Amino acid sequence: MKYLKIVVVAALSAMVVTGCGDTGPAPAEKAVVEPSASSAPNTPASAPKQDGTASRPFDFGTLATSSPKSRWDVTVTEAVTAGGAELVLAENLYNEVQDGWDYVLGRMTSVVNENLPSADAGEPVSPTASVMPVFIGGDGRIYDIWNDDNSAVVMEEDWIGQPEIIAKTGIETTGRFAIQVPRAAIPGGQFATRNEVNGTILYFGAPIK
Repeated sequence: MKYLKIVVVAALSAMVVTGCGDTGPAPAEKAVVEPSASSAPNTPASAPKQDGTASRPFDFGTLATSSPKSRWDVTVTEAVTAGGAELVLAENLYNEVQDGWDYVLGRMTSVVNENLPSADAGEPVSPTASVMPVFIGGDGRIYDIWNDDNSAVVMEEDWIGQPEIIAKTGIETTGRFAIQVPRAAIPGGQFATRNEVNGTILYFGAPIK
């Protein structure tokens, strides 16, 4: 009897060691793969919204309201920032060119918008007395079309020479302009428009390099 107990115990031990009591293979573990940084979708950063400020100027040719609730939409196009003095003198030899100064040129356009009060519709109005082109120099000064003697450059289709119009939504006025600026103040400068009623400045185009 003692011998039988030893045999039984040995047999049971063998079953435990060899795994004869297992019912089947253990399930394999699933590998977990962490997403890498390179697999993340590339979302391009959206460009800052243009609002007519110096840091977010409107593109040349973009019509924008010259000031909140203004009846005038304005824009600047045909910007010239080099060799302006030669162009101005070619227009008229008597145009003023100061030593150390040059001209920046462009085209100003205004359009009467939906903010026109109904009481003013049909009345004569002067766009050039309401909105004007200016140049904000790299020296931080505001330069306009008027020279020291309060004269403007004589040129074909000039902005200041545009006639009065009848106030009606959609009526457009356009004309060329030239602004005399110290040469040293042209780099870093920007074209802009100024609402002559409240002084609001709208910037157009990136700073000149």
